[in-house]
Amino acid sequence: MDKLNTCKLCGWRGRTHIHHIIPVRDKGEDTDKNKIELCPNHHAEASEDETAFAEEHNLAGEEVSKEKLNALIEGSNLFVRASCKGDIDRLVEISKKYGFNKLDYVAYMMGITPKAVEKYLLGNPNLP
Repeated sequence: MDKLNTCKLCGWRGRTHIHHIIPVRDKGEDTDKNKIELCPNHHAEASEDETAFAEEHNLAGEEVSKEKLNALIEGSNLFVRASCKGDIDRLVEISKKYGFNKLDYVAYMMGITPKAVEKYLLGNPNLP
């Protein structure tokens, strides 16, 4: 039997959606502090205007720090270049310091979450 989940705003029980308070595409962290479980109705409302929804419901998400964002940008660029030129040392340094992996870099470049990249890769066995 499926587990019933609960909307954190209205208490509705059933199938819920996980919503990023600050969208990942807008530099929101992919962490529990930046996620909220919502019923389908609240999730649809949140998707219309994330900022207004967060303000209306007093939701504070977690934004990527400027230092971490800069490291992610640099790491993503190095990840692409390392594939071509072998600039591995700095990439390894950034990856270790911030705990980034190739999913983080690909997700950042695509503007989606690492879990979405992983799901896509796992669902496409023909990819290298």
